[in-house]
Amino acid sequence: FRYADCIDRILMIVGCLAAMIHGAAFPVMIIVFGDMIDLFVNNGIGAFLYLPNVQAFINAFNISQNTIISDQTVLL
Repeated sequence: FRYADCIDRILMIVGCLAAMIHGAAFPVMIIVFGDMIDLFVNNGIGAFLYLPNVQAFINAFNISQNTIISDQTVLL
């Protein structure tokens, strides 16, 4: 540091601050991506809960699985 002038010291301070910000960003990314994965899982569970209602609808209109496979317009 003996031969460092004012600009060198400023650049070292800026570099240290940037390193601290970069170090703090990684845990924040883990939290954000973890919450995003939780949203995906919760949406998948929610969609799975509606499956019995779909089966009840199909049974109410006497539609078989083979009918749906052969002609999807029966669902409209």
